[in-house]
Amino acid sequence: GPNAPAEAQAVAMRACSLARSAGADDLVAIGTARVAALAHALGDSVAAEEGFEAALSGLRGAGALREEGRTLAALARVHAERGRPLRAQALHEQALSLVREVGDQIGEVNELDALAGLLSERGDLEQAETVWGEALTVVRAAGDRQLEARVAAHAAVGARRAMQGEAARVDLLRALELAREVQDRRTQVLLMGQIGELDLTLGHLPAARASLLRAIAGAERLRAADLEGPSRGALGELLAVLGELEQGREQLRRGRALLEGAHRRTDLVELLERHAEVEAAAGDHEAADALLQAAAEAGELSQLDGWA
Repeated sequence: GPNAPAEAQAVAMRACSLARSAGADDLVAIGTARVAALAHALGDSVAAEEGFEAALSGLRGAGALREEGRTLAALARVHAERGRPLRAQALHEQALSLVREVGDQIGEVNELDALAGLLSERGDLEQAETVWGEALTVVRAAGDRQLEARVAAHAAVGARRAMQGEAARVDLLRALELAREVQDRRTQVLLMGQIGELDLTLGHLPAARASLLRAIAGAERLRAADLEGPSRGALGELLAVLGELEQGREQLRRGRALLEGAHRRTDLVELLERHAEVEAAAGDHEAADALLQAAAEAGELSQLDGWA
């Protein structure tokens, strides 16, 4: 139910208290990590960061390498969401070393996938492609088709950043076929949105509209604001191109609200820049300037963290 994360957090906190009373430091650290994960699920990234840091202090002394690797990865995700990609990358690299040390292939795939995503966002597309290729090799050896579908999708999305032609479409469609095979609805929605954006870039407007509408409908069913937001932004641009300016603006505003609520900084910056281009094309340069300023402010933490 809707209160499940909060109830689970209360249970985990009581378990931590009991472990602390019993002097079981390793269990205290593991329990602290669980509490932090639940805080993260509840949207409290500050408490999550503090909890994961505290858990790591205990885990490093306990020799629980597998749990330490998982906690490093979780902390990395928090840093990425809070606009600190370089810190996130360093933590994922530490986690990768640990999961390899304990022979955790699935953990290795997850860390390689996360690192490739960060490299792709940074613009290091060639290195990202190499790391995704390594992740796919490991996951195929492990035989996890569900995870393979997700990694293949992320790699295809990364490739679209580097190439906007039919080669990108082939990768996206191949990944979509695998996602359908394993019935991964979230990955299907992600890929439909990406295919729509590619078609928009290539000028295939009817196809783009159909794909984006399917992606939005799928995201709404999944309640996935992080997937719905970018697709609404792309649909807004498409509608503006078609002369439906007010409808386009409404989609862009809705996409912005979704991404702000989901704390998706990189996607939000891209949507704001997309909206600014729409307003500039419509002749409203004051609105375009305000949107570019909002985009700069949204990306400020990432810039402070050392990104170009």
